[in-house]
Formats: sequence, structure tokens, C-alpha cells
Amino acid sequence: MSAGTYYENIIPLLAPIDKVAAAWATPWVDLKNAQACRFYLYHGLLTSASTDTVAVTIEAASEAGSDSEIAIKFAYRKGSAAGANAWGARTAATSTGFNLSTASDGLMWELEVDPVDVLNADTGGAGRYVRMVAAAPSDTVAAMLVSAWVVLEPRFKQLNMLSATGAAT
Repeated sequence: MSAGTYYENIIPLLAPIDKVAAAWATPWVDLKNAQACRFYLYHGLLTSASTDTVAVTIEAASEAGSDSEIAIKFAYRKGSAAGANAWGARTAATSTGFNLSTASDGLMWELEVDPVDVLNADTGGAGRYVRMVAAAPSDTVAAMLVSAWVVLEPRFKQLNMLSATGAAT
């Protein structure tokens, strides 16, 4: 590969921010031109009681912002602490997702979405948008610093990426 040639479409979704005691969602991502999709979630310390959790899911929709989203299945892997490169095993998640807790403080998570599952999730067979969603914490969380991005593998390699954000095109 020559210098400056990249084939993955990397899209920042959530700049590092403190998401305290509130649900949040990333912007919608358009999978129209993607053959693979991986969300990344990196969070710092969850300042809370050890029993508090935050549920993370993936939602799909046929139109971005249409209020017709459906939680879908996906796979995830737990990363290691900063400065290490030891990923956990790939784990299947149902539409209910998985939970972050103080046991996962300072870790990065990879959430893999199959575009076929997105297409099939919509009753009309036209699902094409996805986003990562975190529910409000189960109890009082004093701090939860998070950031998120997505890496799309385009169907066709190209030097100039087609947009994968915003409204339907």
C-alpha cells in the first residue's frame, strides 16, 4: 500500500465527553456502501457503586432519525487497558446488548455489526442505518467519560470515501 492510500472509512462519532446519568446515542451511520461495520467505544472510569451498569446496544433503522429504530444483535470484544493489545474473545450479543460496569473501567470495546442483520432487522427489508446506544445508568454514576467512532469497510475500495453520515441519500 502506498503512502496516503486508505481503504477503511473511519468516522468520529462522539468526542470524549462526560455522559453522567443520562442515556446517549451516536449519530446514525449509513451502511449503504459498507460491507463491514465496527463501532468502537472507549470509556474511562465509571465513578459509581460496583453494582451499577450501563447497557450498550446497537439500533438499526430504514431512515436516519425516523423514530423507527429496532435494537439488533451484534458481536463485541473487550479490549485491555490503555497501552496493551490484548483483545477478549468475540462474544455474541442479542438485541439487549451488554453491560458496562466498574469492572470494565478504562477499556475499549469493539462492536461488530453485520450489514445483512441491519437489512433484515427492518420489516420492509430496507434497513441501512445504525447507531450505538447507551441506556441511562442503573443507578447514580458520578462520572463516565466516553468517546466513540466507527470503522466502515467499503464494498469497493476507493481513495475518496462516500459519506456515511447525515440524512438519507
